[in-house]
Amino acid sequence: MSALHPVVKNYGRFRKTMELKGEVAEMAGRMWHALNNEGPQTLVRLKKKLNATSDMLSFGVGWLAREDKVLINQDKRTLRIQLS
Repeated sequence: MSALHPVVKNYGRFRKTMELKGEVAEMAGRMWHALNNEGPQTLVRLKKKLNATSDMLSFGVGWLAREDKVLINQDKRTLRIQLS
């Protein structure tokens, strides 16, 4: 029996990675729209508004920050996110 080609063997992991990347991109888009429509918000408020997990919210903020789409400011004991 011949071994599977590495591309075929790793397809499942690649597919899961692409699905996760799509979920993060969707979260970033939802966050951008929430901030665009309602202005600056705390992470806590965004999490509740978007019904997001802490991890997915963090990934979304990171995505937007990496693209220079948001500013992140310390506001007392929490972080406030706004569009740049």
